[in-house]
Amino acid sequence: MEKTVIQEKIRTNAALLNSLREKGIVILDCPFDDATLTRWNMILDPEFTKQGDIHRSYVSPPDLLRLGIFDEYWSPKMRSLVQSIIPDAVIETFDCYENKGGQSEEDMYDEVNSEWHRDIHDLPGVASREPMYCSIFIYLSDVKEDSGGFEIRPLDPDIAIKDSDKALNVQGNIGTTFLWNRSFYHRSSMNKRPERRRVLKLSVQHNYLENSALKAAMFDPLRESETVKNDSYLTFLLGGSHISTHNGYLMPDEDGHMVAPKELPNTNTSAQLGKGRELYRRTRRFIKRKILGKAAKN
Repeated sequence: MEKTVIQEKIRTNAALLNSLREKGIVILDCPFDDATLTRWNMILDPEFTKQGDIHRSYVSPPDLLRLGIFDEYWSPKMRSLVQSIIPDAVIETFDCYENKGGQSEEDMYDEVNSEWHRDIHDLPGVASREPMYCSIFIYLSDVKEDSGGFEIRPLDPDIAIKDSDKALNVQGNIGTTFLWNRSFYHRSSMNKRPERRRVLKLSVQHNYLENSALKAAMFDPLRESETVKNDSYLTFLLGGSHISTHNGYLMPDEDGHMVAPKELPNTNTSAQLGKGRELYRRTRRFIKRKILGKAAKN
């Protein structure tokens, strides 16, 4: 695929959501200052060094909590950003990872590490490009040409991939921040440079969607922390009111209009769905009030 460097920044919420539907990606202003990013890198350096020069190394959610990064990450700016994309967001991924330098095509793309792929499956009755699942990346290392930058194909996911397609490649210094729609085809490009590439990653999705990762033991230390217990937003984010059904409550059709969900086979009964919808509405109103209240104070 031909690569194009993406650099433009979107500033209004309507334009942001539209770009997520049309291109699958939005470049953002970094929510954190240079001093914070420098300090995070100093804290993270020993964590990655002890793992060695492996293909991809991770610092897990419990470690990000232990290092103090989780607490700092959820600033008013970050909460406002997530709420503007998915008001009832719950977490799916939160980690920091590094990609090995000096990669070749053989060790980058094999049966374990796929090339172009999508992270999610289509949902019944929902347009494939609708941003139901999103990720926010913050580069914690400079990413230049051949540094293994993130790439995304800005075409409808329903269109089959061709060699002639163009891909958008994200390059930039430490702090480069972007939001992308996980339903679009994407990949990590090869990092041919000697330096490892470091990324801080958050993935979120709607509360009413199935989310097996949310129930994983790796998030238990976060749920049990005083930080989360004393914060209604983070409690909700980590599944405190998670309702798992693909039926949803109000979902957009292909024209962007919100429609009532249809009954699907082998799902909850109508009575259960009714109770779930009401709980969801009440929870969403409560969380929205909390978010707006905290934003006003700050």
